[in-house]
Amino acid sequence: MGTGRAARDDMPEPPTDDRRLDRGRPPVIAEYRYQCRAVEVVDPTTVLATIDLGFRHLVTIPLRLVGLDASEPGTDLYRRARRYLTKRVAASTDLWVSTVEDEEVPGRYAAVLFGDDMNLNVELVRVGLATIYDGGGKVE
Repeated sequence: MGTGRAARDDMPEPPTDDRRLDRGRPPVIAEYRYQCRAVEVVDPTTVLATIDLGFRHLVTIPLRLVGLDASEPGTDLYRRARRYLTKRVAASTDLWVSTVEDEEVPGRYAAVLFGDDMNLNVELVRVGLATIYDGGGKVE
């Protein structure tokens, strides 16, 4: 689990107009809930995590943050979102995940990631670094 806190001046300010969230929020899934440790933030919507399954059983798997759409790799928004998520995960002293197996990609898990009781999926949308995935186009 992470220790310490991310520098406040490096985190984007939340938008003053949250009407974007009226379309809905990333779903909270609760089929399974586990303590975890982030190994790597692969991209703004994928985290490689070691999950504690209990009874000394650990598994390291990629988690797809469900309900999110992020900017294309190589863009400034993509880099900012990845850096923000990396800092949030590292600053979290209590990281856990709620997952279900991804029906589209076998072996991948759709997840809602929580750090210190904050839904990080929703937080990425709230600060404007991702959008709610609706099957449409990418964030520009």
